[in-house]
Amino acid sequence: MPTPHDWIWVSPEFQSAISHLAYLLRMRTFGLQGIYNFPISFFTSCTNITDLSIHLCGLQDYAPLGYGETGSIAGLHTLDLCGISAVVAKLICGRSQDGSLILDFSHLQELHISIPEHEVLPALQEIFKRAPKPISLCLRATQQCVCH
Repeated sequence: MPTPHDWIWVSPEFQSAISHLAYLLRMRTFGLQGIYNFPISFFTSCTNITDLSIHLCGLQDYAPLGYGETGSIAGLHTLDLCGISAVVAKLICGRSQDGSLILDFSHLQELHISIPEHEVLPALQEIFKRAPKPISLCLRATQQCVCH
């Protein structure tokens, strides 16, 4: 889609198709770029996603109909983030309606992060609280977010 694009204005049929694909058991990699108002609750049913990429997106806390609870959470191995620390905080600290975390960062091996220079430290501290043993780290602190 051309960027930026507001998820609220994406047709329900297209949202449903994307959801169906993301929730498949064989789906391991999922990426978003330039989409705003994307519901954080979307990830509650993406239990098999191991590689997640989010670039220049805006995450929202609301839970549209159709984004259900599953009881298990996705254990990420690779995380590629480009944006602002508010998105990072929502992604890392996001909780489902029952209070459980939406994503599991304890097995994170690769972390690629590009956020504005003045926001780097709080975002990294939060990531390392959740992902204590990354193997690979690529940090790009910039005046403005420039994604690869």
